Amino acid sequence: MSIFRRYVAAAAAATALLFTGCRDSRELDNLAMIQAVGVDLAEGGAVEVTVQIVKPRNIAAAGSTSPGGDRVTWELTGSGESVSEVVRQLNGRSSRELYWPHCRLLILGRNAAEAGCGDLLDYFIRSPEVRSKLLIAVADGTAREMLGASSSLEQMLPDELGRLVEEYDSSTSGTKKVTLGRFVNDSMDAGGAAAAPVLRLTGDEEKRPEVRGLAVFRGMRMTGLLSPDEARGYACAADDFRGGSVTVECGGPVSLDILSSKTSVTVTEGAGVTVKLKIEQDLTVTQCSAAVDLKDPAQISRIETAAQEAAVKDVIAAAGKARDLGTDALGLERIVRRKAPSLWKRFFDGECGFEDIDLVVTVRCRVRLTGKKLDPAAACGEADHGR
Repeated sequence: MSIFRRYVAAAAAATALLFTGCRDSRELDNLAMIQAVGVDLAEGGAVEVTVQIVKPRNIAAAGSTSPGGDRVTWELTGSGESVSEVVRQLNGRSSRELYWPHCRLLILGRNAAEAGCGDLLDYFIRSPEVRSKLLIAVADGTAREMLGASSSLEQMLPDELGRLVEEYDSSTSGTKKVTLGRFVNDSMDAGGAAAAPVLRLTGDEEKRPEVRGLAVFRGMRMTGLLSPDEARGYACAADDFRGGSVTVECGGPVSLDILSSKTSVTVTEGAGVTVKLKIEQDLTVTQCSAAVDLKDPAQISRIETAAQEAAVKDVIAAAGKARDLGTDALGLERIVRRKAPSLWKRFFDGECGFEDIDLVVTVRCRVRLTGKKLDPAAACGEADHGR
């Protein structure tokens, strides 16, 4: 019996080998790899979708563009009543099937963002092929024009834009790197405090992209823009500060890099609800006027005070701009809900909103480093000249 069972098992295994294979497989040379997608609203309310597709024949083995300088991507645009309809239309105009898993960037045109992008994003949220980790941004113009821009250092535009956002965020905190998944979650949260980086085109003949500030939303509708300084205040308030610099006047200009920034939050109840932000920053001097004596502790103290005032100004400016735009970009309502849920229920069950929350900001700055030397270069030069 044991031998019979072995024969049966062997026969079953041999039969199973006959049915191996890839079900619903798609060959690589039959796929059009989408790298980026842009969504605009055309005249009359039509939806315009632009996909940027890699042209394999224009990518050399060494990873550079092909001889002749041809673009390594192809932009395909269509319009219709919905994103889904346009995507099917574009599939019919491409010799290869559109393939979404490699899409890394979604750009909303300004008109589409201001009109409300919920219906436009619904296709990308539902599609099992579109990754929720792709970056989302708003073009200060049309997404179609942005996808037609030239890249400076990277071979493909999505790589260039992704790194621009990442570097601008980490070096200045003047914007924020946002994924589609995070954007949707923030939009659905209390207050609808979503934000996305803003892309602009510069140059007269050859258009190149740059990152400038943040687009802020109420729900899925863009209400306005935060400048880079306001975006820096937003990052401090949200405890999402990744890097930056500030120049203060203290008997002469002093430039400082912000090494670290930590924000703690408390919520108190009095006549209303108050959110208190306590921000602590460590600084290093990167450039100093000859009139400033860094060996003097009193001068260091004045520099710290000036930096504190600048940080408070940025946060208050961001909060004021957000209120003017009618959006809780700093997430004050979210803070109250997280820190004091019972208070949040009482306060927001009525007619009150985030506009009625009092904001108190205190900042403590400490100069940790002054560079390789204390004396300014100009002072050293004058001393040498005197000899």
